[in-house]
Amino acid sequence: GRGDTVEITRRASSANAWLYGIGGGLMLGCAPAVLAWYVSPEWVAPPAWIALLAARFMVIGISSPVAYHLMGSGRFGVLARRVGLEATGAALLGTAGGWFWGGTGLALGLLLSTALGTSLPLFLDHARETGTRNGARLFASAWCRAIVGAAVAGGVGHAMVRSGWTGAWSLGA
Repeated sequence: GRGDTVEITRRASSANAWLYGIGGGLMLGCAPAVLAWYVSPEWVAPPAWIALLAARFMVIGISSPVAYHLMGSGRFGVLARRVGLEATGAALLGTAGGWFWGGTGLALGLLLSTALGTSLPLFLDHARETGTRNGARLFASAWCRAIVGAAVAGGVGHAMVRSGWTGAWSLGA
């Protein structure tokens, strides 16, 4: 029944938040060093760009279970409106950000358009569609898990890279 799908979405959202938080944290903690092993350090993106990439990765990933629930419920009109809002925001905020702050501003504009256009609104739409009225709570819970996962994974990853530990995936021999 409907209650089963709501519970499945809640559990998927919880697990998904941990996974995307860990992935985002590892991007922040390890990406600059790992990229520098493959290419010249001057080719590695600035830390601000990597942080914006990790944030957008998390924003998109954390909202995916509720988006999939809406898709599975046949609520394509709701999704289309949110994606349209995000695309409009991306054009406006990305252009303005790029104009004033270059590549960093463009990336920030795209991040903001995703966060404001689809992330929180999808959680609220999910709650409205299921009649649960817990969209903000589900959103906050997912983000709390993701932030903890990102902090732990990013900190451990950064400490391991800084200490020189490379493990089995080392390029040197």
